[in-house]
Formats: sequence, structure tokens, C-alpha cells
Amino acid sequence: MSDEHLDHRKIHEWLETQDQTQLLEEIKHLSKEKQNAFYLSLSTLSTFFSNKHAPNLCKLYPSSEIAPFIEPIEEDTQESSSTIQLLQEGKVACILLAGGDGSRLSHDKPKGCFPISNIKKKSLFALHLEKIKVLQDLLHTKLTLILLTSDTNYKATENFLKENQYFGLDPKYILFVEQPSFPLVDEANKWFFKEEGKLAVGPNGNGGLFQALRPLKNQIQKFEQFMVISIDNPLAIPFDISLINMNHKHKNDISLRCFKRNDPEERIGIFSHYKEHITIVDYGNFEEELYRQKIGCEFLFPYGNVNIFCLSGSFVMEMLVEADLPIHWVKKHTKAYSHDKGSKHIDCFKSEKFLTDLLLLTDKVGIVNSSRDDCFAPLKSKKGVNDVQSVKHALLENDRRIFYALTGMDTHDKIFELSMDFHFPTDALIKKCKAMKKFPEIDYITSDVINV
Repeated sequence: MSDEHLDHRKIHEWLETQDQTQLLEEIKHLSKEKQNAFYLSLSTLSTFFSNKHAPNLCKLYPSSEIAPFIEPIEEDTQESSSTIQLLQEGKVACILLAGGDGSRLSHDKPKGCFPISNIKKKSLFALHLEKIKVLQDLLHTKLTLILLTSDTNYKATENFLKENQYFGLDPKYILFVEQPSFPLVDEANKWFFKEEGKLAVGPNGNGGLFQALRPLKNQIQKFEQFMVISIDNPLAIPFDISLINMNHKHKNDISLRCFKRNDPEERIGIFSHYKEHITIVDYGNFEEELYRQKIGCEFLFPYGNVNIFCLSGSFVMEMLVEADLPIHWVKKHTKAYSHDKGSKHIDCFKSEKFLTDLLLLTDKVGIVNSSRDDCFAPLKSKKGVNDVQSVKHALLENDRRIFYALTGMDTHDKIFELSMDFHFPTDALIKKCKAMKKFPEIDYITSDVINV
């Protein structure tokens, strides 16, 4: 929509419904150009919600109403020809949640650009996209990747992938979507400016996926299954055949991986029962004592969320029309600006929607118990829990397990990195590995350098 076609009167009326007309007083001091830019941003914002956007003081999951989930199923590792056929026919897409930045890693690029592998220093994007490249080459097909970015990292993400030639993938099969950003709210329930003419906003969480996907509705309705993984978990498999098979075979709307918790300091979502639903309760909704509580050697709430799941295509299309996920409000500290007072730091609230709340909207759910070591090594910070060193260690240990399974060699004293071929070994590679007599004299191992 161009500036000249904006209906300022309608935007004023919409601000009245939101009880945010104080913004109009602030923009009186702006140039005509900045006023038009502000009205344009509000026009876009108004398409995302009509109800009042202000913190709700009641807890979404009161502690008194949640109970432990204790019954995941064991994984069925038997390969399904029908699932392989779905992949080969291009009826499965992977959604990579990549809206985060690298600020907690002291990294000035999108988080996906952060170098994390032990030897080659491959980025998170490289690790995920290279897995896709190996799998699609094995299946002799093209696999579709949908990248959920934010308005702050979309361009940098696109440029990074271009510079790296999309890590061997065909860019025609990479779709970019942007999650919406919603206004931050101060302690008086008012929206505010972060600088002159610019509303303070923040990405509204991965639950903004469906709003981001709506422009692609016609393009993605052919997909029968959607894998969803997070950019910060390099152990996730973009096209997790076992999980796709489970979701497809059992006609679930959603299938998820979980793991047995062992660290009370790790802040993750917890599988729970709530109002006759299996759901995932964010750690922020737990009282600290309940989050840590144990029965014997196990946590009272024993299963944590890996954020790896598969959605049926029909469920996704349904959600594109009517998804109304609840808002979680998170307290933040940020900079606010006004014409009269200039800049100052204030406490405020950021709104987020979580994809895990999809569990509230369906009973067709499957949850599979998984080994944390095989599928979950989230990169959250430079130092502390789930930091750079712990993720590097998890990657090394995963490569050691894969190498041992293929060769029978104990490599606990070696530091090395496997190419992605080893994640999807062919019969020929398996045969070569079994015939190996000694460990290769290099630290980056590809299928081409293995000698028998």
C-alpha cells in the first residue's frame, strides 16, 4: 500500500479500539515523510490482530491445573516406503525456525550464521542445509525448505545463503517468510516509541508462523507433511523420516519428540496434561519448586520439549485460516523515546506466541521418547547452560557415536568432524566403513577419504 492511499481516519479509529491514541500526539512532531512511514507500519500491524494487545495478568497454565505427562511411545525405526514416496514426490517440506539473532552469542549476524562445528567451523545454516542436500541426492529429488525469519534478520539471512550458494541447494526450493513483530507494551499497557517515529516492537515468537505462511497458502497446499525444527539445534534432522512416518502412519495432526530431563538448570518447555489435553508448558509458567521437584531420581514432570515436530498438511492449512494461539507475555527492559523526555530505559512486556500451544487445538497427537544426545543440543548463549562449548561437545560426541556404529572403532580420544554423508550412509559407505583397518589421519572425514 502506498502512502497516498493510506486512510489515516481508519488507522485513528483502530488505535482507539486499542486504547493507544497517545501515539498520535507523539507523531505531531514528525516530518510528513516520517508520519506517512508510521501510518504505513500501523496499517500493516492492524491486519494481524483486532483484539486489544495488552498483557493479560492471568497465567495461561496455572500450576494447580497441570499434571505430569509420563507416557510417550517408543520410537518405531522401521522405514516406511509410503513416507519415502512422499519425500520423493515433493510432498514434505521442512520449516526452519530462524528468526533469532546472535546477540547472546556476541555475534552481529542472524543466529543461523554462527560458526559452530568443531573442525570446519560450519555455521548452523550449513549443518542443516547440508543434511538436506545429502538426503535429496539419495532420494533423487528436490526438497523444499521454508525459512521463518524476522523483519530484522530476513535480508542478512538471504544474503548469507546467497554468499554461500545456498550450501548446494536449489534456491527455487527455498522459501522465505517473515514472522510479524508486535508492539512492546509498557507497565501502563501503552505502546511506545523506541526512537523518533519508530514504534517499539519485537518478533512475536515462532507461533507467528501461520501469519507468515498465509501469503504462500496456494503454494504450500500440496504438502502432506511439514517438519518443523529450530535453527539453534544442530542435531535436529530437517527431514526426520521416523517422525514423518509416525505422523503420516497414525494420521496425527502433530507428532513431537521429547526427552527425559536430567538438568534442573536447563530452561525448557515441559510436557504436561492440562484440561484434557497433552500440552507443553513453558518453564516461565512453572513455579521454581515445581519445575525442580523430584520423585526419587526422576523429575515429577520428567519430559522436556526438543522443539522437533511434524505437522500434517491438512492441520497446517486449517491453522492458516483460524489459528488463534494464546499470547505469552515476557518482561523485558528496553529503551523508550518521547519528544518531551528523550530516551530512557523502561520495563516493558513483549508478546510471544508459541507453536507448542498447537497442542491445545487437537487431540490427534503423538509423542515419541527420544535420546537427548541424538537430537537436542540447543545453542542459547556464549557461556552457561547450552553454550557454545557444550554444543561443540555434543556435536563431537554425536560424530563419535555415528562413526562407532559404522566402523566399530572407539574414538573417545580423537577430535574430528564427519561430513553429512555419514548421517545418511549408503550401502557402499557402510561396506567401506566396516572394512576400515585404522582411523583416517585427518580431522575432517568424508566418504571419499575412507580407505579400506
